[in-house]
Amino acid sequence: MKTVPNFKISLIAIAMLFISFFCNAGNDNGVLLVAEAERPLDFIVIGLWADSHKYISMPGIDWPSGGRKSEKKEIEKQLYWMNLEFTHGDIFKKLPAYTRIYAAVPDRRYVKEADGNEKEYFKEYLKSRCAFTDADIKKRVSFFNSSIVLVWPQDMCKVIGYDKSDGRVAVVRSAGDTPVYVKAVKELTDAFPDKFVLKEAGMLTSAEGGDEDMIRLPDKRTALMTGRHRAQRYAERKENRSFDRTPVDDDTREEARKAFSSAYFGAPVVFMPEETLKDPEKGSEEVFHLDMLAAVLPDPKGGRPKAFVPDVMNDCRVSINDEQLDRAFVSHMKAEYNCAASQFGKMGYDVVRLAFCDHPVRGPVNLIRFHDKITDKYTVMLGKYPNHLPVNDPYTPQHKIVEAFRTLQSELELWGAKTDEATYGRLTSVIGMTWELMDTVENEPNPVYEAQKKQFEKYGYSVITVPVYPWGAGGLHCMVMY
Repeated sequence: MKTVPNFKISLIAIAMLFISFFCNAGNDNGVLLVAEAERPLDFIVIGLWADSHKYISMPGIDWPSGGRKSEKKEIEKQLYWMNLEFTHGDIFKKLPAYTRIYAAVPDRRYVKEADGNEKEYFKEYLKSRCAFTDADIKKRVSFFNSSIVLVWPQDMCKVIGYDKSDGRVAVVRSAGDTPVYVKAVKELTDAFPDKFVLKEAGMLTSAEGGDEDMIRLPDKRTALMTGRHRAQRYAERKENRSFDRTPVDDDTREEARKAFSSAYFGAPVVFMPEETLKDPEKGSEEVFHLDMLAAVLPDPKGGRPKAFVPDVMNDCRVSINDEQLDRAFVSHMKAEYNCAASQFGKMGYDVVRLAFCDHPVRGPVNLIRFHDKITDKYTVMLGKYPNHLPVNDPYTPQHKIVEAFRTLQSELELWGAKTDEATYGRLTSVIGMTWELMDTVENEPNPVYEAQKKQFEKYGYSVITVPVYPWGAGGLHCMVMY
């Protein structure tokens, strides 16, 4: 069995580990609870897309019957790479050099659109686009079969810390959660029993990781914080009826709190924001996960922990289609964010607001936070979307990306109809130009992102800029389990 990860430990890290041990020593049942932001990101779990000729938000094609096999293979590979980077951003290029990648490969027995090239294409992507060597891949990349395309690995379970007996990563799942996730996390832990140990929660509680976070309270205890929807789901499972837009009474909330605490090895439990459980009209159903609502980090200088909460701008636009969110929508978003900020303040956190102007799924707290064992700094991987403002400007980075995909789609259709050498050459040229445009996103100006980055840096956090793209799904935190 492996021991607790062997990494360079600073005085701060040692202190935090001691605090974790002693503050949770009486209620651990063999598990060392560790806040998410205090772990070193020594691994991530990601899901590979099935190799398909048509993707959710990327250009696609009805595969031509003619043409050379080698040409088809190259176009198929390039589209797979582009979809992978479009949906995951540049995360693989930005990971610490010590982070191990566990990649879920769609099992062809269950995922019919998978054709078996996924593992090969991913390895080639890492070498071609992320500067991995064969030695890097052998050392840092492992694969396991998954009965689903694991788009949002964060949601299949919750990492809570380490097993005290052997140092394996302790993950909690609930049999009451989405069945495909219940199965997927078992596939992971069965594939790597020396790395992960599976802990079972009760049927009534949930382990949907995007709506939960292991955090450090101002009094130094390690706690479980969940979005208010976990308490709602508890009430629904208990009473077998919907609680959307329905208050959860005091007794049920306390019963849920005790149930979650028991399932999570005695950790104190915080529902966030609890005020919206009492009055759902104060919240937004679009803010459906905690990683859209808040990010809690230790203070790098040893002061009070920080709670980062979004602050939506009045002129809020959806980056995908330039649609302006209506006033009622924005009002409910603001109300939920304000409730969270107020609760954090009352709990003793320093509250920091981060302005943004998009749908809440692309909010600035949907990020990866960890304690880098090389730099010895609390670090955030912060998503930088192409700037989409002002919406009437056809030369914003977002509009240029959209236009490039339209051109690529047209060239794919031309090639599908006429697979001659000239058409193929034009198509490969357009693919190359699209890659070049995607590679400029990190350096394109985005005043909203820069303001967010400055807020983190102001308080002493190290920020890793990760170019990401809007495609209708969640951000960086959703895309990985760690």
